[in-house]
Amino acid sequence: MQTAKTKGILLLLLLFTASLLLALGLALPRHTVSAQSGVATVNGQTYDSFSAALAAAEEGDTVYLLKDTKNNWMPIAVTVDANITIDMGEHTSETPNGFSIYVKIAAGKTVTIQNGTFAGKGIKAIAGGEGAAVVIQDVKIDAKDVIAPALQIGSADSLPIEATVKDVEVSVHITATGPAYQNKTAVDVINADALLEGFTLNAGGENAEGKVVVNGISATNSDMVVKNSTITSETGLGFGFFGGMTEEEAKADTANYNTLTLENSSVSGYTFALSGNGTKHGTSVDIQNSTLSGTIGAGIYHPQVGTLTVGGAKTKISGTSGIELRAGTLTVSGGEISATAETFEALPNEAGSTIDGAAIAVSQHGYDPDIAVNITGGTFKGVKALYEEDLQNEDVSNISMAVTGGTYEGDVESENVTGFISGGTFAGAVDTSYVADDSVIYEKDGSNVVGSEKDAVAAGAVAVVDNTAYTTLEAAIKSATEGDTIQLLQDVTIGTIIAKNSFTLDLNTYEISGGLLYISGSTAADTGIVVSISNGSINAADYGILINNNAKLNLCDVVIDSQSYGIFVPSKVNDDTTVQPAAISIQGGSVNGDDSAMVICGVGDGVATPTKLIANGTKFTGGIYGISGNGSAHNTYIELNDCSVTAGTKEGGIGIYHPQKGEIVINGSEITGID
Repeated sequence: MQTAKTKGILLLLLLFTASLLLALGLALPRHTVSAQSGVATVNGQTYDSFSAALAAAEEGDTVYLLKDTKNNWMPIAVTVDANITIDMGEHTSETPNGFSIYVKIAAGKTVTIQNGTFAGKGIKAIAGGEGAAVVIQDVKIDAKDVIAPALQIGSADSLPIEATVKDVEVSVHITATGPAYQNKTAVDVINADALLEGFTLNAGGENAEGKVVVNGISATNSDMVVKNSTITSETGLGFGFFGGMTEEEAKADTANYNTLTLENSSVSGYTFALSGNGTKHGTSVDIQNSTLSGTIGAGIYHPQVGTLTVGGAKTKISGTSGIELRAGTLTVSGGEISATAETFEALPNEAGSTIDGAAIAVSQHGYDPDIAVNITGGTFKGVKALYEEDLQNEDVSNISMAVTGGTYEGDVESENVTGFISGGTFAGAVDTSYVADDSVIYEKDGSNVVGSEKDAVAAGAVAVVDNTAYTTLEAAIKSATEGDTIQLLQDVTIGTIIAKNSFTLDLNTYEISGGLLYISGSTAADTGIVVSISNGSINAADYGILINNNAKLNLCDVVIDSQSYGIFVPSKVNDDTTVQPAAISIQGGSVNGDDSAMVICGVGDGVATPTKLIANGTKFTGGIYGISGNGSAHNTYIELNDCSVTAGTKEGGIGIYHPQKGEIVINGSEITGID
């Protein structure tokens, strides 16, 4: 039993302790009250509802939840005109019919909500003035069989609100039946500037009638940054991001788009992971090191005027198509984008998804928007790695694409754009019409690569034809068709190349050395091939060029050096009795042979057309003969205009030796020999 003296001592101790705490600047815990009959306390006073406690809170106050509560909800917003904190005290507020906390925050004020669980509908925060802000942290919302949303930040009829949502977990699961529960959204963000960090959302539902569509996040006319977060809708759209502009406004004011940044986050949806809306324009979406996946739809569906930027080595985007771009600008610098559909399908759709099976699907929307695609890196996997087609038959002049890098594991096809590839690695063939004028296709490590000529040379290419590079000149010549130009990329050593097709060979100042270039035309009198060679040199061990069989050879500024014959035109090859006459035209350059610079043989008197050589400003130098015929191979025509023909580097040299029947015309030329 305490005596009066003892009680007095205890009272003095309590007063001393309180005084000491105050002296040290420490406050007594105001939420510690003797009566626990209320729901919340603020500034030492207990209240029976959140609403009453919030209304009583003043600047700097903390409203504490005292215990788990049920059906303690706010049907209308409580206006808060102070910077306050609502601390749930790790308690649970269960309110299936309305929001547990519904606040309208005054201008320049911040409400912080923390440390608790909401069973049912959780929080709705709107702005009552400019600069209003809400902070939600360390909160869990577990909403079952409620009419979503379970969390709402901002509203269409209020001013913009700033929101910070950290370490918050939201789960919305519907098993109830009825249209009121269908096609709802778990989290609404409207007219907000919001940061979501460490945020987890799982939405979905199923009842006796089947799936209940519950979308993940719907953000309208908002700017958002989402970091280190996971957003999942098992039955609907993962993340809807909708601009606040009309099409015309978005085209005119690109500086004021709504922005969404996804960093190190995951978004998955039963339909699309991320989608815009073809009537809500003006968005700028930036995805870095994040994962997005759609189940029955594309990973990203982009039908609005806006920009979509994808980068980061850890980014993975997948869906029936990886990204379907129907409007706006797409820029990809990294990541992996995949189409999960095993078959490709493209069907017209005025205002919805059109293509399955393409990593990047480009399909202009029905309202004929501008489209631009810029790809500098990344990996693209699908039946089609990149596919462009106008399925609505709109104006396609406003579609552009530029591919300067990336790896493409699937076909690349474009209906309306050409010359757009200047870089990249391709598992399949690349249509040369897609390759930019200053780029070439070459093979490297079993893949087709598009790059510069310098890149091709580094990979071993020696020549290019129609934007395709080849590691041997023979392969380049065989691939060429009439009208094609082969361009040499470096000096090359050859064996014997037999050319039976027409082509133009630009030596590009480089040299062919080693073997024989044999130009063999048709044996039919009314057909033939034409080969044109220019701007370089040929250095041969035996014959420089052998030409026959109704072939025509045009040389321009070519230097030929041979240890035997520079150019040789035989009367027969392998006893072929149907040889038709050849025709050689030479402009400038020089032809040099240790035996003869040139040998020209006719195919006989019975052929109406002679074998022809017409040279202009060319220098012929031979050891024995400068130019020589054959006394048993008649019917030649030789015309030399302003040429130089020299022989005598070997004993008995003759400038022109002409024993055959034929015509020779010399204009302004110098002929020199020993004999």
